[in-house]
Amino acid sequence: FNNELIFLKELDLSKNRLNSFNIEGQNKNLLKLLLSSNNIYDLDWNSVRFERLNTLNLDHNKIQRIKKFYFSN
Repeated sequence: FNNELIFLKELDLSKNRLNSFNIEGQNKNLLKLLLSSNNIYDLDWNSVRFERLNTLNLDHNKIQRIKKFYFSN
């Protein structure tokens, strides 16, 4: 996300044939992130911080492992 998207509350990228979804920075307003039915195999979220995210859908992807610290708050 860049500064132009800081007020984004919902992002639905489902069914887009994405192989990865890399994100960095801080998003204070994102509540819902929908990434289902893609080909995502890896999450590179080492420097991301979601302060208010309450819905994350990763169904029907190829993810084999999610690092625990992505969700430790």
